[in-house]
Amino acid sequence: MKKILLFCFSLAIAQFYIAQEMTYHYNSTHGLVENKGQWPEQVVSQTKFDGGKLWVEKHRLAFHFMNYEGHGIFDSSHAHGQGDGKGYVMAMELISPNNTSSTTREFPSKQYFNFFLGNDTKKWWSEVRSYKETTLHEIYPNIDWKLVALQDQLKYEFIVHPDGNPKQIQFEIKGASKITLQKNGDLLIKT
Repeated sequence: MKKILLFCFSLAIAQFYIAQEMTYHYNSTHGLVENKGQWPEQVVSQTKFDGGKLWVEKHRLAFHFMNYEGHGIFDSSHAHGQGDGKGYVMAMELISPNNTSSTTREFPSKQYFNFFLGNDTKKWWSEVRSYKETTLHEIYPNIDWKLVALQDQLKYEFIVHPDGNPKQIQFEIKGASKITLQKNGDLLIKT
């Protein structure tokens, strides 16, 4: 009996040390998740970033900063925004864009998401994919707006086709208290 107890104890200790050596890699980046109707109509895609979510809408990027203070996720030096203590929204809105009617997505993920809102099966969406790239076509005449989800950031670019006028590309920052252009060319936005 002592040998069995000693064996079980040794096995438990070994399991503890093995478990201590295992690492778990979590990647919060999940690409640009398509909207199949689980969100309001103006939403094209949504992605997450450390500290919040980014909503890609037809004519704007809406940054929803979440305050996770008190949840052990990050300390108050990383908290964003003010508002109700839960979050803050800041948006980059295009000025005088076309009504975008065409969107293409490229490089779908292998995994997918399911959304079940309540008991009504009409509010259930299955196999909702995320994509590495989403392009909103003709955001301005002969200009496309391409968004690319990278490992830990979102890159956007405007593709100006022949006869497109890059001077049309203008946006306004809403929800910022102060905007400053740094000497190195970075845009510093305070909420």
